[in-house]
Amino acid sequence: ASGAGERSLLTFEGFGRLLQGHSSLKDKQLHVGALYREVFSYIKGSREAMATPRGYLSRDEYLALASKQSPLEPAMRPAAYDAFEEYLKKKKKNGLYDVCDLVFHLKTQQRRHSPLHKVVIDEVQDLTMAELALLHDTSADEDGFFICGDTAQTITRGVGFRFTDVRLLFDGRPKPAQLITNYRTHSGILTAANALVSLLTKLFPTTLDRLNDERGHFLGPPPALLPDTTPARVSEMMLAGDELGLCEMGANQVVIVRSASAKKKLPPLLQSGLVLTVEESKGLE
Repeated sequence: ASGAGERSLLTFEGFGRLLQGHSSLKDKQLHVGALYREVFSYIKGSREAMATPRGYLSRDEYLALASKQSPLEPAMRPAAYDAFEEYLKKKKKNGLYDVCDLVFHLKTQQRRHSPLHKVVIDEVQDLTMAELALLHDTSADEDGFFICGDTAQTITRGVGFRFTDVRLLFDGRPKPAQLITNYRTHSGILTAANALVSLLTKLFPTTLDRLNDERGHFLGPPPALLPDTTPARVSEMMLAGDELGLCEMGANQVVIVRSASAKKKLPPLLQSGLVLTVEESKGLE
C-alpha cells in the first residue's frame, strides 16, 4: 500500500496484478484484456458512467447495455462486474487511482477556467468516451470541435472507441468524412493492412467502424511474412543479401514488439538494433 496521503496511478499491468487469482480469470471465463476494456470503456469509461453520482455504472445499468454498446457477451457480464467490484475494493485498499477516477473528478469540479474556443484532437481513437465527453463539455463552440482518427489503429489498452458512438455527443450529426488516400504508406503495405482490417470487421463487427479500404499514393511491394521458425533462421533471412535482406541492422530498420517486457525476449542480434513498442513506433512510418 502507498504511504499516507499518497496515491499511485494504476496501469494495465497493475490491474492484472490486482485481479490475479480472481475466479473469472482463474477459470478462464475472461481474459484480463477483455475485462480491462469492459471497465475502462463501459463500466467506468463511458459517457453514461460519468453522469452517475459515483462515476461508474451499477450492476443493473451495466447488464442492461445493448450489444452494440459493449462487445462482451451478455452471459459474461455478471462475471465481469464481479471482478470489477473486487477491483474497486483492492484499488482503495492499495491507495490507487485510475484514469477514469481523474476524469470523473474533473467532470464534477466547478468550472474555474474559460471555455475552450476550439478543440482539435488527433488520434482520437485512443481516448475513452468519458475523456472525449469531458473535452466536449468544456468546448464553447460545438461547431469548433474537430476530431480525427482510425479505429483500426487503436493502441491504448482498454479503449473500445467507435465513431458511431462519438456522433451521440452531437445528437447524431455530422456524418464523419473518410480520407481514403494514404500518403505515408505505399500500396503493398496497405493491401495487407486492408486484408487484416477486413478480417477484424468480420470477426469482431462491434469493435471498429466499417470503412472503405485505404488506397496508397505510391506503389510498393507486399510485406514479407515469415512462418514460424527459429530466431537464428529469422536473423539469417533478415541479414541476407537478397531483396528481403537488410544486410545490417541500422537507423533505417526497426523491430516492433508488443510490450516493453518483450524487448528482453528478443535474440541478441535483434536487440542490437532499434527496438520499439507499438506505442513508441506509432506515427513513425
